[in-house]
Amino acid sequence: MSEIVRTALPGTAAHTLMKAIIREARGMDQSDVINATLSVMLEAFFQKHNRRAQVEPHFDETIARVKSTLMAKYDPVSGKRRSTERIILSS
Repeated sequence: MSEIVRTALPGTAAHTLMKAIIREARGMDQSDVINATLSVMLEAFFQKHNRRAQVEPHFDETIARVKSTLMAKYDPVSGKRRSTERIILSS
């Protein structure tokens, strides 16, 4: 089982937080939801790393995982969504 799925399984802190965010975001403008969640992510990086040299590789790796996870949900030929199941990404 991949690290991404394992750490967001039901009962984990990541899963609980993800459910709370999704619940609170219902009905909100999607741009607002994206901006808020990205701001939380940036704050977490800022709090965890004291130096730019520490944060930059972790940030780059996270962004690459985010893009890869998202693109896997789309058919590369048609460009259409493959599934409506939740996308789970974690550390």
